[in-house]
Formats: sequence, C-alpha cells, structure tokens
Amino acid sequence: MRRRDEQTLAALCHFFNAIPIWGMIFSGFVLFDNREKSRFLAAQARQALLFHGLFLAVIVVWMLVELVTALLDALFAPLGSLLRFLNHVIVSAALIGFVGVCVWGGLRAWAGEFFRYPFIGDRLQL
Repeated sequence: MRRRDEQTLAALCHFFNAIPIWGMIFSGFVLFDNREKSRFLAAQARQALLFHGLFLAVIVVWMLVELVTALLDALFAPLGSLLRFLNHVIVSAALIGFVGVCVWGGLRAWAGEFFRYPFIGDRLQL
C-alpha cells in the first residue's frame, strides 16, 4: 500500500471517529483489513477505536447521571433542574472536545504524523 493511501485511510479513521458508532465500525474494518499490511494504519485505527470506546463509556455515564438527576428533579425540582442543566453543559463540552480532537487527529494523520489520542495514546502498546 502506498504511503499516501495509508495517510488518507488513517485520516478517515480519525474523521469518521467523530460520528458515533459509524466511526467505530469504519476503524474496526480498517484495522481488520490492514493489520498485516501497514503498521502505521493499524496503529491509527486502533487509537481511533479505543478513543471512541472511551467516549462511549462517557456517554453511558452521562445517561446514568441523567437518570439520577431526573429522579432528583421529580423529588426536588430546583436542585434536579440545576443538576440536569449542568450535566447537559458538561456533556456538550465533552462532545465538542471529542469532535475537535478527532478532527485534529485526522489532520495530523493526513499530514503523515503519528497521532496519539489523549488518555489512550501513551498507554497503548503498538
């Protein structure tokens, strides 16, 4: 596989990572198809998969907090409403940050640089 094709596929792994679930499917396919052909591409797809999994874990935690705040909202409306609002603000900021990091990773991979996601990159053995 040509180096430019590897860079393009790695960038697409990061760009598609910003789309919930579809990014995971695309990166998984790229990893499965190219794990023997290109070490760079396999590592970038693995990075994207693990970061997407981390984000999905954040979404699960958000849903659990949303359930608890909905219960609080039913029991004590002012506190529950405030906590629900704060929960939505925090998750919105996390989503914007997630998309920003994915786009940044796509641009870096497109330039041919090895991109490591925060919280994932240094712990992942290539």
